[in-house]
Amino acid sequence: GYAMTGVDLSAPMLSICEQKLLGIGSEARLIEGNICDLSSQGLPLFDAALLMFSTLGMVVGYEERERVLREAHRLLK
Repeated sequence: GYAMTGVDLSAPMLSICEQKLLGIGSEARLIEGNICDLSSQGLPLFDAALLMFSTLGMVVGYEERERVLREAHRLLK
């Protein structure tokens, strides 16, 4: 019952996500983008944000990880 948005740099991973969502009868807005800067995506404010699995660890460098967290903060209500 939640409106979900997923972000990934990889179009193939977004395709896999879309297939899995279809398989469970769910849907989400899927965006190919960089979680360090989503300003060009025209996203609304969100109630919650999740960084699943090792996502933040895949972002290289302290400054870039900090950008991810600032971006999440900017997009949260």
